[in-house]
Amino acid sequence: MAESAARHGVEIRLSQPETVNRTLIERGPRPRTVIIAGNEWADIMHMVLLDRFGAERQGSRCAENVYLHFEVAGLVEYQTVHGSADDLEGKDAVNPVATVRAAAMIAERHAGCAGAVRLVEGGLETLRRRGIGTPDLGGRHSTTAVVDALLDVLEPEGQRILVTEP
Repeated sequence: MAESAARHGVEIRLSQPETVNRTLIERGPRPRTVIIAGNEWADIMHMVLLDRFGAERQGSRCAENVYLHFEVAGLVEYQTVHGSADDLEGKDAVNPVATVRAAAMIAERHAGCAGAVRLVEGGLETLRRRGIGTPDLGGRHSTTAVVDALLDVLEPEGQRILVTEP
């Protein structure tokens, strides 16, 4: 580990999970920190850190997971941070924001839609200012209503938009 750190000019530290938990919860991650952890621990800490240091609730966030093993190098996975919301099935009450953000990231990074993330974030900010959101965000709108409102903001009156680099 020391040899690899010196060769690449980076600091590498091995820590016990409880030490990492305490440090992260007390201070948050330092800039350009990479944490490699088991799935269960990472899922839990991801939610804890977003709730503690994020500007929004975890249900509105998505994660970009990059696989490091050489056999799947370059594989990227986008996932919503919230759970499966089984208790909300069929109720049209699931917060769609994390899924929309993940779709925008995929469109921009892998489908050549430059500016998609910026455009969607602007649309989500417009919805926030208008008080449009699902109950978990203090709103009174259904999943469908939030998505429809976002589509209306992104393409007013059915006008197609062209996403370009700023």
